Amino acid sequence: MSIALLQHVVQLLLVEAITGPVWWYTGGLAFMLRWMRERSARTWYRLAISLWMRNIMVPMFGQYDWQGRIISFFIRLFQVIARCIVFGFAAVWYAVVVLLWCVAPLAVLYFIFAPLFL
Repeated sequence: MSIALLQHVVQLLLVEAITGPVWWYTGGLAFMLRWMRERSARTWYRLAISLWMRNIMVPMFGQYDWQGRIISFFIRLFQVIARCIVFGFAAVWYAVVVLLWCVAPLAVLYFIFAPLFL
C-alpha cells in the first residue's frame, strides 16, 4: 500500500469524523423529525380517530330510536378515548426514538472513552 493511498484514507476518515456529527445533529435530526411527523399522521389516519369523532352522534346500524342513539354514542365515545390512548402511546414511542437518535453518538463516545479514564 502506498503512502499516498494511506494519507488519502486518513484524510477521508478525519473529514468524516468532523462532518459526521454535524450532519447527525442537523440534516439527520431534521430527517428524524419529519419521520416522526409522518408516522404520527399515518397512525392518526390508520386509527381513524377523526372519522370516529365526526360520526359520534350518528346511530349505528340504523337504530334511530333513543336506545340505539344512546348506545351508539357511548360505544363511539369509548372507541375515541381508546384510540386516543393508543395514539398517545405511539406518539411517545416516536418521541423516544428521536431522543435515542440524539443520544446515540454521545453514548458511543462515552463507551469508547470511559474505559480510558478508569
